Amino acid sequence: MPFFIGTGQYTREAMTGMMNSPENRRLSAEKLFERLGGKLHSYFVTFGEKDWLIIVEMPSTQAMAAAAAIAAAGGGVCNVSTTLAMTAEEAQKAFELAGKEAAVFKSAGMKG
Repeated sequence: MPFFIGTGQYTREAMTGMMNSPENRRLSAEKLFERLGGKLHSYFVTFGEKDWLIIVEMPSTQAMAAAAAIAAAGGGVCNVSTTLAMTAEEAQKAFELAGKEAAVFKSAGMKG
């Protein structure tokens, strides 16, 4: 299953709500990903430009997109970003494939 790294921010309303009634958001996130066939590996609260970072294993890009849509539609998070993450072995296979196909690819605007 592919891995994804997600980051985002809590909305002002979410921050106010969590200060008034603190909660462990990892538990809700875990349940969401499990219902979509995935697994939450890590959930971090971060300080800086983003408020949280997750590492998730999901059955497909569609399942990850669904999770991101559900989270964003709920109104508690915003500026959500999701990145596909590959293992070193997966990256090696991708570079092997790229090396084979690069010889026949013509870049835009290039002669050849």
